[in-house]
Amino acid sequence: MEAVVERFEYIAQQLKGNEVGPESPWKRLCATRAEFCATSIDSKPPKSVLDVGCREGDALAVFIRHFPTARVVGVDIVPEFVKTASLVCEEVYEEDACDLPFDDKEFDWVFCSHTLEHCLDLAQAINELRRTANKVLFIVVPVESEKKFKLSTPHHHFFTSPDAWLRRLLHPEWNLIYMRYTENNDVEFIFTRGPLYGEGYKEHLAAKRRFQNGQS
Repeated sequence: MEAVVERFEYIAQQLKGNEVGPESPWKRLCATRAEFCATSIDSKPPKSVLDVGCREGDALAVFIRHFPTARVVGVDIVPEFVKTASLVCEEVYEEDACDLPFDDKEFDWVFCSHTLEHCLDLAQAINELRRTANKVLFIVVPVESEKKFKLSTPHHHFFTSPDAWLRRLLHPEWNLIYMRYTENNDVEFIFTRGPLYGEGYKEHLAAKRRFQNGQS
């Protein structure tokens, strides 16, 4: 944990200018993804939500607003982010996504946006998301080439297609119900506990075939 923190703790110091503050693109992106998650999942309101890689708490604020009676928890490995996020959420902890201090299935929803690409042990981080999620798992990751990468924050995993990420995320206990490649070169996934090849996966394959055949 300490070695990982040392590797990441400079992030908050480097995020200057347009990357922080109330008009930060990152803040708007976090809030937008959380808003989509909170309003698009057709299920009962969650009793608990975990945001893994919560940064400054913008997604946490969205979940608190939509689900005022739910337990909302955030974790981040950067101490400065934890301090800021604690201003909007009562439960924010400095923790590693690869070693979450929570019980199995402790949270109805687990939300993770733009975090997995930073994790040193990607497989372990994905396992921790699945382990702590009881009903819904919402993941947002970038699709990018290492050669074109210019951000100052350290990325350890690069995938140049949504399918490359999907192969890592598919699991027999989780049903892909939604997948979208966004205009920001991100890919959004929503999984629920259930059969591996659910309707979302079938729709993804059908859309892929239409694209390969030159259809809209």
